[in-house]
Amino acid sequence: MNISKLAMEKRPITLAFVLILLAWGISAFFTISRREDPAITIRGSLLTTFWPGAEVEKVEQLVTRPLEIAIKEVSEIEKITSNTSIGVSSITVKILDNVKNPHEVWNRVRAKIQSVEPFLPEGCQKPDLNTDFGEVAVIVLAMYQTPLPGQNKIPEANRYTMREMDDMLKELEDVIQEIPMVGKISKYGLQNEVIYIETDAREWGQMSVDARKLTALLQQHNSIAPGGNISTSHLNYSIKPSGEFLNHEHIKSVVVSSKNGVPIHLGDLNLKIDRRYIEPKDKYCRFVSPDCAMEGKKCDCLILSMTMRPGYNVVELGKVVRAKLKQACESLLPPDIKIDIVNDIPRQVSSSINNFLNNLWQAIALVVGISILIIGVRISIIMATAIPLSIIVSIGSMTLFDVALEQCSIASLIIALGMLVDNAVVISDNVLRLMEKGIPKKEACWRGAQELFVPALTSTLTTIAAFLPMLLIPDMTGEYIRSLPIVVSSTLTISLFVAMTVTPVMCFLFLEEKKGLSCSEQELQHPEISTQGILGKYALVLEWSFSHKACVFSISGILFLASLGMIPFIGTAFFPKDLRDQFWIEVELPAGSSIEHTYRITQQVEDILLEKGETIIRGKKVQRFKNSISYVGHFGPRFFLSIDEEPPRPHYTQIMVNTTSKNYTEAFLEEVHAKTKEIAGARIIVRALVMGPPVKTPISLRIRGYDPDVLFSLAQEVQKHLEKLPGTEHVHNSWGNRAYQLAIDIDQDAANLAGISNIAVANALYGYFSGITMTTYREDRHQIPVVLRVKPEQRQNLDYLDYLYMEGENGKVPLNAIAKIDLKLKLASIQRRNLLRTIEVNSFLEPGYLSSKILSQIMPVLKEKITFPPGYLWEIGGENEETSTSQKNVARALQISLFLIFLTLVIQFNSFAKPLIILLTLPMSLIGALFGIWISGWPLAFMPILGIVSLGGVVVNNAIILIDFIQSSVLQGNPLQKSLVCAGQQRMRAIMITTLTTIGGFIPLAISGGPLWEGMAYVMIFGLASSTLLTLILIPLVYLVFVEKFKMNAV
Repeated sequence: MNISKLAMEKRPITLAFVLILLAWGISAFFTISRREDPAITIRGSLLTTFWPGAEVEKVEQLVTRPLEIAIKEVSEIEKITSNTSIGVSSITVKILDNVKNPHEVWNRVRAKIQSVEPFLPEGCQKPDLNTDFGEVAVIVLAMYQTPLPGQNKIPEANRYTMREMDDMLKELEDVIQEIPMVGKISKYGLQNEVIYIETDAREWGQMSVDARKLTALLQQHNSIAPGGNISTSHLNYSIKPSGEFLNHEHIKSVVVSSKNGVPIHLGDLNLKIDRRYIEPKDKYCRFVSPDCAMEGKKCDCLILSMTMRPGYNVVELGKVVRAKLKQACESLLPPDIKIDIVNDIPRQVSSSINNFLNNLWQAIALVVGISILIIGVRISIIMATAIPLSIIVSIGSMTLFDVALEQCSIASLIIALGMLVDNAVVISDNVLRLMEKGIPKKEACWRGAQELFVPALTSTLTTIAAFLPMLLIPDMTGEYIRSLPIVVSSTLTISLFVAMTVTPVMCFLFLEEKKGLSCSEQELQHPEISTQGILGKYALVLEWSFSHKACVFSISGILFLASLGMIPFIGTAFFPKDLRDQFWIEVELPAGSSIEHTYRITQQVEDILLEKGETIIRGKKVQRFKNSISYVGHFGPRFFLSIDEEPPRPHYTQIMVNTTSKNYTEAFLEEVHAKTKEIAGARIIVRALVMGPPVKTPISLRIRGYDPDVLFSLAQEVQKHLEKLPGTEHVHNSWGNRAYQLAIDIDQDAANLAGISNIAVANALYGYFSGITMTTYREDRHQIPVVLRVKPEQRQNLDYLDYLYMEGENGKVPLNAIAKIDLKLKLASIQRRNLLRTIEVNSFLEPGYLSSKILSQIMPVLKEKITFPPGYLWEIGGENEETSTSQKNVARALQISLFLIFLTLVIQFNSFAKPLIILLTLPMSLIGALFGIWISGWPLAFMPILGIVSLGGVVVNNAIILIDFIQSSVLQGNPLQKSLVCAGQQRMRAIMITTLTTIGGFIPLAISGGPLWEGMAYVMIFGLASSTLLTLILIPLVYLVFVEKFKMNAV
């Protein structure tokens, strides 16, 4: 069936069908799900188990190891990594990438964990498996108190308590929960209340009451047990006996003993019973902003984060949340409570889509402008029409494949933008050529499309074959780029349909009949070589090449080898840094550091942000710092996909920084980075946001073995060599430094005589210093623990260990009577990877350095200068591991692509030799591509590699149609060399138009496309320029050689 002729004859139906498709695409554009990153199935979980106070080796052997062994029995488990520290076991579990339903696997993992629980040591808390930590918080809100208008500070009497702030945040949470689009809501920064019963360590030993008796008494007096029901002939009555504490003062009235018949209440003893927030604080949440009215531009805050349910539009969610916030601020919250949006993904997504639309219109304008200069206004409009039509219909087709509008799908549309115009250009040019030969306009329109249907179809299929196998890439990378092959393939298929149906109709409507021209079929079949203008010069160059084959091949080979030689100077990476008005900072102190010390260091970093935020740009004072949130002692919401969650620990802080413009971020980040180097006693990492799957550190060298001391020694040696390399900074090992530990060496004979067990000693010590939870006081929806412990000044003084008493069967006994106390340095943490102890030597990079170059320098050291004992091995992790794994997966997909391309070409030409001509000349397109990426200064990352793939698609497309023209000419009886020159001249205009318009479309991206697009844009611009010469010179030359030397059939 001649689809082009049918479209011409049924023009009203064709145009009506086009209008329907346009309406569908436009409707989809406004209703399609929008998000920042592709939806990725999180196949990881975090298992946390607390055994308070236990030393690292004991936690590792008695908690971490049994849990790891049980989890490993689940067949879908791919990787188990663990980090054991004092009193805490954290196990990260990763399941296989081919698992489609992770929830079923997690249920089996939970069953395995439950089977181990009865065998965990006494005092160990129940393991907690978190399978829901991977979602990105699309909106993060900060709530804080600010002075009322006209006030400089908040009067102490008007300062809200944390409980009052929590109640207000709860009201706001209820408002947000009403939004159907909102998924999980999380809160950060809340300080828990505690009722402390504090005693003097010396006096507690003299009291008749002990901790076990006091716990039993408090629990008996704080009963909420029901009293049953009474049923009468008329009504039923529930019985509710009194018993629970109505307020915390009632705790003082509990009778603990009596003297001479007089009851002794808890309040009569020398105990301090007080209700306050947990001490010391286990976490801080701080808001910092130049616009903050609080002293020092800082204040405590509460954080509310939310995720989005799948299938919704994040931009629309942002509008609804803003409306709800405005309503809440006006009706629910007092005027001195302020809500700031500190992470705003809806705004980021809206900006990305607007940038894409701007690039689209710029590309159309450049296509039209360049085409007008070459072939005139009318045909330029025809070719330009194919761009928005194909893109709009493609957006409609995205809904059929459950593809949202996000970074990768937008990237796919931009990649397709450079190729979809090709079919329209080829068809329009062929119609114009036939009309110039005197063919009637109507016939020329459908014939111009029909003549090229097979080669255009083959060209489209080969390009689809280059991208579609990317659907087979496993792991998170495959999911991240899933939309790429789908969108590119569907867009190119739609562009072919448009070229075969709409373009002939547009040619008929817009082109003028070439009157007075006529051409016989003989002249069409036997054209003459043009000797005028650029076509004549091209003929001379091509004929010279025919007689100087060795020279042309030598020059091509030298240029190709030279381009490959540039790769080490270009460097490789995986995904680039994001150009964004955000960055983040990690503050890590030595293990064992208190949260108060971490807080003080964090304050110094906050001061640097305030100090460096203001600068002079072009003679004007500019504020670059907008605000920041500091999460001290814990990890905040996941505000960006490539950031992995960290377990909570007192010596760690995460700071999320917002800048006033993405154009200020890099310079501001570098200045903050330089200034934080002056802060001693902490590792402070100032980090840009990096696109793609998460990578914790750029350089990571893993050492695996058994003995912790040997591993630690090897890591220190590797660390010493790595620190010497230029470009490395913050080199550290993942186990950290050794931490001080008070070793209580119990005299078993003395303890047995006193009737005191080892666990009793451990529990007593934990109670004295961390506190014994005796009961829970309930107030509305709040549950407040009642905790017994010694006074703060005694908990902070090691001398008071001599005054501690242990409770035994024969009464209370001083600790120093049954044990010796010694201060020792012990391991602070032990990491394991797939059940084997593993220590990592990690490093960050100074600006301008790439991990690939650093690794090339450290590899010889690992192989030649460091001796690893038998049973100990080293591996490369970090960015290199992720990049290598992903590149191997991409390489396998490309192998399948090459096979499919070759198979398609064999079917097209019914020959093995002609597809081989195209594939042999294809690598030469790297000459311009690699030169372009070198000129740009960007590394050879994932997007430039995709640019090379799409560049290959353009080269193959041009080669297919050129070879089809050559075959047709030879088949019509023309000499081979004449056919080669005539085919090149006939295709030159279309190739030049395609090249120049595509280059024009990528120029805006090269100038202001940002890190995701600029490298790829340079690859396409310089690659297309060189591939044009490749197609017009090398393809005819190699074709000639194959016919002359290898006796290939010319037709």
